[in-house]
Amino acid sequence: MNRRRTTPLSGRECAGWALALFLLQALSFSGFIFNDEVLSPSDLLDTMAPWRDYMPEDHPGPANILMYDPFMAFRPDFLRFQEALRQNRWPLWNDLEYGGLPLLANCQSRVLYPPHLLLVALDVDTAMSIFIVLKLWLAAFVWYICERLLGLGIWPSRWYSLVWGLGCFTRVWAYWPITDVLAWVPLVFLGTEWLIENRSRKGFFALSIGGTMLLFAGHPETAFAINVYIALYFALRIALGWKGGPVPWRPVAVYAGAWLLVIAVYAVQLVPFAEYLMESAPVADRIQMPLTASALISLWVPRFFGTKVEGTFWDMSVHNSNLTIQQYAGIAAWLGIAFAAACLFRKSPLLGGRGRARVAALALASFASLAMALDLSSLEWVKLLPGFSHMRTIYHIYFALFAIPLLGMIGLDAWFARPRAAREMLSTAIVVVPAAAIVGLAWAHNETLIAFSGFRGYVQREILTAIGFALVTGLAIAAHCFAKRTERVWALLILVSLCDVSWPVRGLNVSLPRESAVRTPPLVTLMQGKTRPCRFDVLGAAIAPGAIGNFGIEEWDGYDGLYPERPVQFRETLSTKVWDRLVAILGVDYYLNDPRYDELVPIQKLLNRGALARETTVDHIE
Repeated sequence: MNRRRTTPLSGRECAGWALALFLLQALSFSGFIFNDEVLSPSDLLDTMAPWRDYMPEDHPGPANILMYDPFMAFRPDFLRFQEALRQNRWPLWNDLEYGGLPLLANCQSRVLYPPHLLLVALDVDTAMSIFIVLKLWLAAFVWYICERLLGLGIWPSRWYSLVWGLGCFTRVWAYWPITDVLAWVPLVFLGTEWLIENRSRKGFFALSIGGTMLLFAGHPETAFAINVYIALYFALRIALGWKGGPVPWRPVAVYAGAWLLVIAVYAVQLVPFAEYLMESAPVADRIQMPLTASALISLWVPRFFGTKVEGTFWDMSVHNSNLTIQQYAGIAAWLGIAFAAACLFRKSPLLGGRGRARVAALALASFASLAMALDLSSLEWVKLLPGFSHMRTIYHIYFALFAIPLLGMIGLDAWFARPRAAREMLSTAIVVVPAAAIVGLAWAHNETLIAFSGFRGYVQREILTAIGFALVTGLAIAAHCFAKRTERVWALLILVSLCDVSWPVRGLNVSLPRESAVRTPPLVTLMQGKTRPCRFDVLGAAIAPGAIGNFGIEEWDGYDGLYPERPVQFRETLSTKVWDRLVAILGVDYYLNDPRYDELVPIQKLLNRGALARETTVDHIE
C-alpha cells in the first residue's frame, strides 16, 4: 500500500467492476440465477420422518449437514419477520417456539438490516437467495471501492476484492449472518485509516456508516471480534507513527465519537439484545470451539481435515470442517506476506514509513487474534473482560483471516512496483519453509489417526493439490520477472488466485430446485389445519427442533443461538417424572410419537391413565 500515483476512482470504473462481480456471482450461483433453484439447505428435512419416508431408497441425503442454522433458525425467523411486516406490526416476538422467544432482540433475526425489506415483496426463499448473492457481491465490491479510495491501484484492488469477497471465509459462511458483517468491515477499516491520516471528516462518516451497517448485519460476536482487533490496529498505528511531541488525541477522539454515534443508532436493537443476553442460558454452557494447534495446517492445506459434505472429516477435535476451511486465504496471500516481510526487514522504500507501520500493526494485531483463538492459558484473563466473556473462542481468529490477504496484497503491490530479478523470488522462503515444516509435522503427528480413519489417500491428495496451487501461483508471480506488461501478470495471478480460493469450498453451498425445496407432507398439513393457538411437542417423532417452524406450526421447543434460561431450566428440572402434570403446565395440545423409536414421552402410560388420547396416525406417526 505504498503511495505511488494511481488513477482516481471513476464512476465508469465502479460500474464496470460491479458488473464483473455480478457475472462472477452468476457463475457461482448459476442454479439460482438461471435454473429457478433456491439457495436453501432444506434437504436437511430428508433426514427425518415424515419427509424421509417419501424419499427414494437411493436418495443421497442432505448436501451439507452443517447448514442446520440457516434452515432451522434463520428461515423460521424470516417467516415471522415477513408475517409481521405484512400485518403492519413491529417484528418483536416469535410466538412459535418455547411459548415465545424474542425476535427483534435476537440479533441474528436481522429485522432492522435494510436489505431484508425485500421480505415485504418476495417469498422467503427467493429473498434469502438474493441475500446470499448480495452479501458476497457487497463483500467484494465494498472492499474494491475502499482500496481505491485508499490510493491503491486498480489491479491490486481487483485481486484483494476477489480473494476477500469471494474467498473461503466469506463463501463458507455465505448462508450465515457472519458474511453480512464481513461485507462492511472494509468500510470500517477505510474510516480507521482515514482517521490515522488525519482526514477526520471522511474518516468519521466512513466509520459511522460502516459500523452501523456492520452491527445491524446481525452477528454480534463477529462484529465484536473483528472490531476489537481493528481498534488494536488503530492504537498500534497511532503509537508506531508517533514521533514524540504532543499526543495525537484528535484521531482518537473522532474514532471514539464515531463509535458512540454507531452505538446510539444501534441502541434500538442493542438494548433489548443486552437484556435478552442477561436472561439467556449461561455462556459457560455453550461450546467454545477453540482453534487447535493442528488446525493451523488448514492455513495452507484447506481440506486437510476433510469435510462433512464429502464424509471425509476425520478429526472431530476440531469441531467441524467449516471452522478449518474458513482459514484459507489462498497461497498468493502468503507469498505476498513473504514479500511484505522482506520489505519490512530491509526497510524498503517501496513501503515507505507509513506502509511499514501499517504492515507492523497488521502483523501484531493478527498475532494477538491468532493467540486468542488458540485458547492459550496465559491469555485466560482476557476472556474475563466485558465482551470477551460472551464470545466463542474461535471468533477471535476472524481479524487474522481479514488481515492475512490484506498483508498479502501489500506485499504483492510492492513486488509489482518495479522490475524484478528471478533470484528475488527466494524471499518467499520466509513463508514457504515454515509452512512446509508445519504441514510435514502435522502429517507425521496425525498419520496414525488418518490411516485408522481410512482417509490416508484423501489427505495425501489434498496436500498434493495445495502444493500444486503453490507452484502455479509462484510461477504466476515469477512471470513478472520476465513480462513487459504488468497488467497481464496481474490478470493471470487473479485467475489463479480465484481458482485457488474457490476449489476448497466446492460443494458446500446447497442449491435446490424450487419445487422440491420445502415439501409439505400430509402430517404437516394436518398440523397446520388445527385451530390456533395450538402447541405441538414434535420430539417424539424425531423431528429436529426448529424444523416445524418453517411451516408456521407452534412447538414446545425450538432452535436458536441463544436460549432463554428460564424455560430451559424449567424443562430440565421437571424432566420426565411428572408428565401428567407437565402436559397442562406446558400447554401442549398434541404430542407426536413415532412408534419406531423409543418413547421420549411415556405415551403408553399416559394413554392407560387417560391423560392422553390417540387421535390418528399419519405418515406412520401417531
